[in-house]
Amino acid sequence: HSPGSHCCRTRISTVSHFIVVLNGEQVFHSAKALAKAAVRLRLERSANRLRASVTHDGGQTWQNFRSQEIELETAIKVGIVAFNPSDEPLIARFKEFKLAFSND
Repeated sequence: HSPGSHCCRTRISTVSHFIVVLNGEQVFHSAKALAKAAVRLRLERSANRLRASVTHDGGQTWQNFRSQEIELETAIKVGIVAFNPSDEPLIARFKEFKLAFSND
């Protein structure tokens, strides 16, 4: 290394982002670092409160993202996306995707 140069070690991590977009504008964003393992995602809506959480143990324990109160229409669109900004290969599998409605 030449004088003044820095050598650093980077650690690649998996990050999950919870993003809310209304009328083409991002109105909320929360991120959580995840272990490199299979993960389940849960999205919940109660009136105008949105909450997202993830689990690595099949639903025994859940890690919550920061939740947010946002003025929402009665009907909303929900989507899931996987992206990889690194040079490492990414294999994303979406299994058991379902929408469930509750009166709670």
